[in-house]
Formats: sequence, structure tokens, C-alpha cells
Amino acid sequence: MYKRQFHVRLADGWKSSRLDSLDLEQNEIRPGETLNAVIGVKNYRGEPAAIPVSIPIPPDLQATDVQLFVGDADAALQMDEPPRTPPQTLSLIHI
Repeated sequence: MYKRQFHVRLADGWKSSRLDSLDLEQNEIRPGETLNAVIGVKNYRGEPAAIPVSIPIPPDLQATDVQLFVGDADAALQMDEPPRTPPQTLSLIHI
């Protein structure tokens, strides 16, 4: 059995960071390569931080266009929502 000790400090209020920037090492990448990026954030005090990320692209990727999404959970859920305007023709309906 391992013993862990933690120190916790409680504070009133909401403290969060916000996305400030996204810098990509390159705009185009091929299957099997790694996309390197730096996510810029600002914390609740406005202090900046840089978070480097590396995203391996699968070597067997068949898609010609791929989108990278960087955002919070609320923004991700909005991406999954159906369109707000109903389709006007059958060709616009994707099943």
C-alpha cells in the first residue's frame, strides 16, 4: 500500500483559463507525421502560458482533409449539434 499526502486550499469563486492562441508548426501534414503546436492560454489573473502539444497523424489515414479542433467542452458539444436551420432539400440530409 502506498501513502500519498496532499495539501488542499479552498477558495471562493471560479478560476479558469481561456484559450488565447494556437500556433501550428506547419499548416499541411502527411499521414505518419506528427503535428506540433503550441496552445496559448491566459489564466484567471491574465498571466499567459504556453502548452506544447504533439499530435501523431495515423500513417494509414485515408482522408484528404482533416480538421483540428481546440476548444472547451461546451464548444465541442456545439459542434455535435444538428444544424439550426432545417435542410431545404433531400440532398442536405445526411443519415
